[in-house]
Amino acid sequence: MSVSQRQLHIALPGMFAALAFVLGRIPRPPNLEFVTFTVFAAGFIGGSRVGAATGALVALLQFTFGGGGSFFLMGAQIVGWAVTGAIGGRFAGHVPRIGVLALLGALVTIWYQLLVNLALVPGSGLTIQQIFIPAIPFAAPHVLYNAVLFELGRFLLQTVERHPTIRHFRRLEAAEESVEAAQRS
Repeated sequence: MSVSQRQLHIALPGMFAALAFVLGRIPRPPNLEFVTFTVFAAGFIGGSRVGAATGALVALLQFTFGGGGSFFLMGAQIVGWAVTGAIGGRFAGHVPRIGVLALLGALVTIWYQLLVNLALVPGSGLTIQQIFIPAIPFAAPHVLYNAVLFELGRFLLQTVERHPTIRHFRRLEAAEESVEAAQRS
């Protein structure tokens, strides 16, 4: 990896994490959030490592500047969003077919909701049922909104994929991967 690519791989998670954090603070309707899609897009643009690092950074920003919480909650957010970003990286270079992004949006939101709700159990004095049952009215629209947001995000991802800078970035990544593979052989 060249120096400029290393610098880009270091800078991208910070830039996307800052964007996701700010998008998480803008006024919006209840249950609608842009953080999850932004973390996914970071992985889609920069690869799985960039996406996972973005997710972890966003969780740390949330914990530090967003009111704190328990370390269980912070850990759940780190894992939830890091996996979301890594999944975005699995699709780097090609936008999935119609419907697949909606399904991904729903699945990563369910994954995140499960982790965060489980993280609330220790120290709360509540049972799993006491946490999960009241969470359903929040989680259901949240999953639906993210499914729609991911599907609408397809247009943004397609536009990004056509941008000359991203095409150049993808070619450099592919060339460096083939050089690294040749060196390992």
